[in-house]
Amino acid sequence: MNTYGKELLLDIHNCNKNLMTKEILTEYFKTICELIQMERVGEPIFWTTEGIDPEELANSPHLQGVSALQWIKTSSIVVHAITGLSQVYVNVFSCKNFDCNLAEGYTIGFFEGTKVSCLVTDRM
Repeated sequence: MNTYGKELLLDIHNCNKNLMTKEILTEYFKTICELIQMERVGEPIFWTTEGIDPEELANSPHLQGVSALQWIKTSSIVVHAITGLSQVYVNVFSCKNFDCNLAEGYTIGFFEGTKVSCLVTDRM
């Protein structure tokens, strides 16, 4: 069976919360795309906790942070940076082949994570 593409899934814990801003995530997208030779399409799209009830946020650390989507010519890169838990979740999906080890190493180093779960899967 032919594969349609490849997806890298990273769960990174004990990350540096100071690296979880729109500005820094924008730099992450620019650099990761250069490293794995992906063409960015437009600027990242962000979702933040603005507008969520502060009491709900205080009681829900998993809602504290920023999520971002970077379209690439061959699919997308998504980051969920959860400042309330010091965790970052990254999905890199592309129908163009890319170096998962390079993407993984760069991403872990970028967010300064210490505990990582990684999965690479072929998409059918």
